[in-house]
Amino acid sequence: VALVSLALLDGWLLRRDSRHVLVSACLGTLFLYPAWLVAPGIAGRILIGVPLTACSTILWPIGKARSLVSAPGQAGAVSAVANLFGVIPLALAFGVLAEGIGLTPAMFVLSVPAAAILVLISWWRPMKSEDSP
Repeated sequence: VALVSLALLDGWLLRRDSRHVLVSACLGTLFLYPAWLVAPGIAGRILIGVPLTACSTILWPIGKARSLVSAPGQAGAVSAVANLFGVIPLALAFGVLAEGIGLTPAMFVLSVPAAAILVLISWWRPMKSEDSP
């Protein structure tokens, strides 16, 4: 699903600007992830998991490209700062939260606000001339 999504992303970016694609993928993730968490049975999870994987796969390449151009001439510095997130013990914090409230509620509590923030950031960002259709 991820490989097909990336192949389709190229064609989608030829027809639409990256902001539209990013907002669409963020909205898809925002609605599909909670649905996936509460889906009954394995068939329901697979049925929702396919479009969820497609939406979440699209986020990284566009987000990475936008981060690298966010500070003109300083792509190396942006990459270095982004790599610092690797030293934050997020997996440990998630494990502690999941131990306290359960795995599914922890996934819901962390994913829905994160997806909502992604939607807001990608939607409210000022439009640049290269983003216009």
